Order: sequence, then C-alpha cells, then structure tokens
Amino acid sequence: MTELANVSLERAGDTVIAGVVGEIDFSVADDVARRIIESIENEDAALILDLTRLSYTDSAGINLVFDLAARLREHRQMFKIVLPVDSQPWRTFSIVGVDGEIPIFETIEQAKTGGETEAER
Repeated sequence: MTELANVSLERAGDTVIAGVVGEIDFSVADDVARRIIESIENEDAALILDLTRLSYTDSAGINLVFDLAARLREHRQMFKIVLPVDSQPWRTFSIVGVDGEIPIFETIEQAKTGGETEAER
C-alpha cells in the first residue's frame, strides 16, 4: 500500500477485521478507507477496526473513522474499534469524542464478544 500505513483484512464469520499498522494522515487516509470499504459486503454484520498497531493519526484518521461509522450505520452494520488506551491515537480520539460515538475496546476478543468498552470503564 504505502510506506506510512498498511492494511490487513480478515474475516471471522460475518465480521470483517481490518488492521491498520503505521500512521494515518491525509496522504494515506483515502487509500486506507478505500481498502476497508471494498472489503465489506452487504451481508456482513460488523467491521472491527484494529488500531492496536497504529502509531499516529491526525484529523484525517478521525475523519476516516467517522466516515466509516456513517457508511456502516446506513447499511445497519456494527462498527467497533480496538485501540490501546495508552496510545497517541487513543488520546486524539478521546479529545474529539470518538469513544462517545463508536464502541472502543482494548482487545479484539472484547470487540468480538461485545465486552466492556473503554468508555464504560
């Protein structure tokens, strides 16, 4: 993909798990979004966005997340994010209130099973 961000995609039943490694900024956000959107089928129930290996994001990453949320909401598909609370992206997301709009979990297993979100802790 690019030198800043790599996207991995896998399926767990009717759930797409998209992992982003590296950094998301304006130069890669559109490519990242396109790869993720192209992986989601109408029959899918959910998208889990794994950002555990994301080292940096700016407003482009925040816009990407809100755009994905809106798109998935239109199709009645769930959207969950996995993100460590001690990371730079977590601080950025919490400042703008992403955790109030989209469930954020500490692990993929919690996201899959619907465990406690970071906002509920």
